[in-house]
Amino acid sequence: MGPSQVSALKRIMQENARLKKLVAERDLKIDVMKEIASKQPMRSAEGRRTAASSGRHVRRSLRAGTT
Repeated sequence: MGPSQVSALKRIMQENARLKKLVAERDLKIDVMKEIASKQPMRSAEGRRTAASSGRHVRRSLRAGTT
């Protein structure tokens, strides 16, 4: 194995480690969100509509640069 192959292998191994870390972080976030979702009480249909409409308002404000 020549020096160029060794350096290419090292770069690939570093990239692989970086990607594994990203996947682990994403999996952790998913687990946390599932845990939070399982502990939140179910809302009534009216409560879901209210929450959904307030969420749209926040998203519009964020896009416009205001809160």
